[in-house]
Amino acid sequence: MTVNMYGIDFNLSKHLEALLLLKNVSKAAQKVGITQPAMSNSFAKIKTHFKDPILVKTKTGYILTPLAETLLPKVQKLMEDFDSVFLERKSFDPLIDSTTFNIIVSDSSGYVLGPKLLLHLREHFPLIRVNLLPMEDNFSIDQLDNDKISLSIVSTLDKNLPERLYTRLIKQDPFSVAGCADHLEKRASISFKKYVAASHFVVTPKGIDSKVIDQELLKLGHTRKVTNNISHFSIAINSVLNSPHLITLPTSVLEESAKYVPIKIFQLPFELPKVNHSLLWHERVHRDEGNIWLRDLISKLT
Repeated sequence: MTVNMYGIDFNLSKHLEALLLLKNVSKAAQKVGITQPAMSNSFAKIKTHFKDPILVKTKTGYILTPLAETLLPKVQKLMEDFDSVFLERKSFDPLIDSTTFNIIVSDSSGYVLGPKLLLHLREHFPLIRVNLLPMEDNFSIDQLDNDKISLSIVSTLDKNLPERLYTRLIKQDPFSVAGCADHLEKRASISFKKYVAASHFVVTPKGIDSKVIDQELLKLGHTRKVTNNISHFSIAINSVLNSPHLITLPTSVLEESAKYVPIKIFQLPFELPKVNHSLLWHERVHRDEGNIWLRDLISKLT
């Protein structure tokens, strides 16, 4: 790498360091991987620049001039700093690096993936801390420009993303319908006729376009009976207990909820587009080893 600063070839610093350490042109040339004539040429430029012989011959060999003695620690520090910037790249190790990641999550992603991610980190990477931040009503992809945000897990994605953002699909999640297990105990499936005739809680969690359900029903020439609009699916799921109401949500949300509350899940009796859960991150962290590790880990856990 050739770097010129103030009209000086930065390679001369590397050559100067070798000359000061080895006090021998041939050995210095061998150390930096150039020919002896090339090192002699560099040495001449160095002496001209500093107006000093740098090396003085004695009976026992060459020694450094007083100026050269002062230059040695400075040029060593200079080369160490240069290497740390241009040559050395500290690798990320989640087992020894104490790092905090801030992730904006949609309601469904946070509900399903959040506990799984936190448990995995606690058991395997205790030094890694993750803050799961709620997706606010006014969420904008511009929030990823904030240098405190590591990435976002979204459930709907604008197709026209700016070039500064990257995305990765981590899960395609079909919709299912569910209701109280006691009320639906003997039912093996829910027909389309039963679906449109039933009472429904409409759930509008942040990060999922719930209007798509009614839009698809309208295409089929039908509507459903909506009795309540509920902003969070956990409230809706608890509300269907001891109730004849149905709820339609991404399957992963319903399956996670069924671990804790007695609901029964059925295949939806008509086609709906799947929910695409995706990672979204800024170009600022695209090559960051810690962020790459986090993205890969989340992908494996979904």
